[in-house]
Amino acid sequence: VHPSVSGSDVAAPVSLVEWYLNFYSEAREGSVQPWECTCRAGDLIFVPRGWWHMVLNLEEGVALTQNFVSSANLPHVLKFLESQDPELVSGCNFEDRVTLYPR
Repeated sequence: VHPSVSGSDVAAPVSLVEWYLNFYSEAREGSVQPWECTCRAGDLIFVPRGWWHMVLNLEEGVALTQNFVSSANLPHVLKFLESQDPELVSGCNFEDRVTLYPR
């Protein structure tokens, strides 16, 4: 897995399923253990900013994601808005994306 310099993009030379089948057991033997959980209908999981994560669906379902901005992570969000390509921002009209940071 190779993150971009900014950390906003990630490229993987194999699919997530291939990584899980071929490398996950090695990751579990490392000095930092991965956290695992099973979410069931109605469950919610919070993934903190900057945490690497992987989702493996055990059955068909629907996933909703949302990037949450709080007073605690606002400085990081503003830095991202100032330094990133406007195409990486979603949730508003494209014309508005370049004006988000100055606001």
